[in-house]
Amino acid sequence: ANEEHTACDECQAGQYRSSDMDSCEECGANEISAAGSTSCTACGGGTVANEEHTACDECQAGQYRSSDMDSCEECGASEMSAAGAMFCTACDGGTVANGDHTACGKQNSTRYILNVINQTTFQ
Repeated sequence: ANEEHTACDECQAGQYRSSDMDSCEECGANEISAAGSTSCTACGGGTVANEEHTACDECQAGQYRSSDMDSCEECGASEMSAAGAMFCTACDGGTVANGDHTACGKQNSTRYILNVINQTTFQ
């Protein structure tokens, strides 16, 4: 209800009506809702809730949904992923991930070693 108790206010998008029905609560990590909702909905695989908890955004290619399920993380050395991935895929033997981790390809061994050292040392 509004402050004057003359009308019911609906909860905003990104919120839900509390179980005691007298307040609106923010959706939890990786959950979304539309205006007027009585519950929140978890985002599906390969997606995370936006900051307002109003939509699920797909993880970009080269990223995966983190183990805490509420953020997208970059794939590791010699891993790649397509957009919306829940995990990264290891590159086959003799291939490495490109710079943005969206594909695997052949690379000379010196460059590969430097790439792995850089990624593991500076992360």
